[in-house]
This record gives sequence, C-alpha cells and structure tokens, in this order.
Amino acid sequence: MNRVLIGQIAGIVSDVITPVLPTNYPGLICWYQPSGLASVGVSGFYWTAWNDSSGHGRDLASHGQVSMRSLNGLPAIGAGSTDSYMQRVSTGTEFTNNSYTIITVLRGGLSDFVVKSVTSDNRIIGQSFGGTPALVNFQANDSNGLSVIVTAGQTTNAVIVVSTLNALTGVFTTYMNGGTYSSAHPTWKATQNFQGTVKVGSFMGTSDNLVAETFAYDSVRTTHEINNLCQQLATKFAINWISI
Repeated sequence: MNRVLIGQIAGIVSDVITPVLPTNYPGLICWYQPSGLASVGVSGFYWTAWNDSSGHGRDLASHGQVSMRSLNGLPAIGAGSTDSYMQRVSTGTEFTNNSYTIITVLRGGLSDFVVKSVTSDNRIIGQSFGGTPALVNFQANDSNGLSVIVTAGQTTNAVIVVSTLNALTGVFTTYMNGGTYSSAHPTWKATQNFQGTVKVGSFMGTSDNLVAETFAYDSVRTTHEINNLCQQLATKFAINWISI
C-alpha cells in the first residue's frame, strides 16, 4: 500500500473520529456561527453583532434591525426591517484571492437575503435568495462588467448551500439539496478579487427567512472536504445533506 493511499485513509479515519470544523482546513476567510451572535442593549429583540470564529477577528456589526431567529434551537439572524444586515464596519481584506468556496445554512423566505462581499467599485461575490418560494443564486460581478449568476433552485425549507468559483477554469458551481448547478464562463478574469465589505442579511422586506451559519475559503475545497463540513452542519441543524 503506497504512502499516498495510507495518508488518504488516515485522513478519512481522522474525520470520522474528530468533528470537522471549518478551521480544520486552510484558507478559511471568515466564519459566522450561532455562538458568535451577540445582543447588547436591545437584548430579546435584535442582534447587534456577529463575532468571527475563524480567528481572524473579522467581526460584524448590525446595520438596521436584525431580528433574532432560530434554527433547530440555535440562534440565527432574520430580516427585522428593510435594509437590515450584519456588516464589517470598514472595508476588509477578506476576498483577495481568485477562487472561493462559500458555505451557508439558510432558510428561504420572501425577501432578498444575502451573504456577500462588496467592493468600492461595485464588484460583488456572494450568495443570495429571495422570491416565493426563495430562489437561491451564486453571483459574481467583476470590474469589467461581467456578471455571473448561477441559480440553484427554489426552497422555503432550511438547506445547506455550497458555492464555489474556480478562477482557473471559470466554472461557478452551487450545491443544494443534493443537486449540482454549474455554469462555465471561460472569459472570467482569473486576476479578479473581491476585497470589500462583508455583509450578511436582508436588503428587501421582511419574512421568516434566516441565515444560521456561513463561512468562506480562499480556494475551491475538495468534494471530500465539502461533504465533511456539510455533514457536520446537517447534524448540527437537523438538515438532510446528500453527499455530492
């Protein structure tokens, strides 16, 4: 048995024995989980902060009224009012690479709810959902005017959504409920980055939608790693994740 195969088997055994956390894999940009939510001064009504669990200190502060919601008994953020979301107070340096993986636990609703990074010249990368039932998208807009939207179907249930951008191949892929939705854009600029302000929340209206957890990497994670991460999230939030 060669060393590579032995190493792969050892990695799988380690994943089974030890719970897989986002910090287990390199390139973690930010991680917002239920335990990071905080409310100061308006406890019992709205969240005021979402602390970063990645170790990078990329904490978010509330803009507007971000409602307290829950999923499987764990805290989550919801749409408290129009244009209400969590954001970094100043422009960060999170999305400076070329390829990304974004994983989010969400429940669809009636308003536009997103996880995104927005630059000063209006470049955007992130996930969004909205409509009746909610339509889930992975979107990227670059500085050259190219806009990419990969639609991953509709849902009003709690789901785990995984979106990846491979800048070398120009392939955008989103996974949801066991489905795979991809779109190739060979003209995508591999030098593009999305250094900007991270925002998580609602920008239109109110509903029972929510985001319970979200994190991102500065690379495309492997299928094995994605399944490990999503199985842990599925257990945590009582959601069915079908391995990709």
